[in-house]
Amino acid sequence: MALINDKEKMIKIASHFAGKRIAVVGDIVLDLYTEGFVERTNPEMPGAPILRVVNEKYVLGCAGNVAANLASLGAEVYLYGILHEDSIKQKILQICQENKIKLRYISCEGKNIVKQRLLEKSHNHYIVRADHGEDNLKPLDEITQKALIDLLDSNGGYDCVVFSDYNKRIFRGSDFGKKLVAFSNEKGIPSVVDAKPANVMHFKGVTLIRPNEKEARKMYNLENAPIEEVIVKLREMTGSKYAVITRGSAGVSSLDEIYHEIPTKVREVVDVSGAGDTFLATLTLSMLSGASLTEACEIANYASGVVVEKAGTATLSIGELNERIKSEFLRCLCFLTS
Repeated sequence: MALINDKEKMIKIASHFAGKRIAVVGDIVLDLYTEGFVERTNPEMPGAPILRVVNEKYVLGCAGNVAANLASLGAEVYLYGILHEDSIKQKILQICQENKIKLRYISCEGKNIVKQRLLEKSHNHYIVRADHGEDNLKPLDEITQKALIDLLDSNGGYDCVVFSDYNKRIFRGSDFGKKLVAFSNEKGIPSVVDAKPANVMHFKGVTLIRPNEKEARKMYNLENAPIEEVIVKLREMTGSKYAVITRGSAGVSSLDEIYHEIPTKVREVVDVSGAGDTFLATLTLSMLSGASLTEACEIANYASGVVVEKAGTATLSIGELNERIKSEFLRCLCFLTS
């Protein structure tokens, strides 16, 4: 009976995702998937495969993927960042419009970043990834930082602000993260960050921090320490109310006043691209919808378990999340009664 009640509680929490007003701040990147079949090698370079291209698709990457996951789960999403005046900009604008993401940006010089993955469809694996537009990643100047904060402030009324740090330009080499946390705290808005090790100390005072295990260990040179020690250090050094570390197949560790471990919910891994973004988006919406930290981690685990079974940078719908929760609880119930 407890299993059924827990299942119903999770679905009820997810039913409150719709309409949550979330601001996402970070690097807006375009992911390009070039899909095809390798049927022969290149006569010009023996051993090198030739990919016969059959399809290309574009999706939002980095902070854009966090925004896309929030939107697909029913949130009202505002995405803040910088865009450069090149041929990629219109594609990003189009995808945001199609996904009902309200894009707010400052125009800057340079190139937009594209991560191109060449995918062999027969075995569903990458041949190579090519990164475009990363030849000159300059930190944001003071004028652009202020303009972004003014833009963020002009809409207002957010339920939460999410800082998606990929250490490209938005948070790279500056104290912009510190200014954004101060802005959120002054406005009384909860804040969530997925921080890179290079920038973690700029997010002191954030409400919740969520790195993966490799990043968390690197932040404090705790490569061989027990995970409990790592997460306590993370929370202590950032002054965050909540700390969560995602650990791949080892599941999730979380800390509020009590340390918890949650096992993974993955059935079959096809592609881990963007799974952390899905986890962060679902975790944020769950906590805003009344979940405890452990309940939010459980729900986010189900969500990321769905997207890693899909090829490429992916999102999931609220229907897919509910179906996974129901099916997993049914499997547990069958196991316990067998």
